[in-house]
Amino acid sequence: MLKTLIILLLLLFGFSCNNGEYDLGKGYKYFYNRTRNYLTLNDSILIGNKITDYDYNDNYIIVYRIIQKENLYKEGVYELYIINKSENLKYGPLNFDEFIQLRQKLKIDENLELNINI
Repeated sequence: MLKTLIILLLLLFGFSCNNGEYDLGKGYKYFYNRTRNYLTLNDSILIGNKITDYDYNDNYIIVYRIIQKENLYKEGVYELYIINKSENLKYGPLNFDEFIQLRQKLKIDENLELNINI
């Protein structure tokens, strides 16, 4: 009986540890669980599933999202986003060149980094 209870508690703990949310400030949140992850503004989904990486500061959120995995015949398809938190503006989806140009134009802090595999 004790063994069964311990196993059930471990399973429950294991499932609960794979869910979470991060407050990114100004009404923005990042949610994740075993099957999905997404970014919201005031509880409305702003960027859907398959967010691979993101970073943020007081003014901006930058997001890298893979929408199709690479295979032998086709390159991976990705999207990049820039979110201006102060003005509630979402730029994207962007390709890499558009992302870099807009990032420079908006003078986004270089300390915000994404692990991009393009």
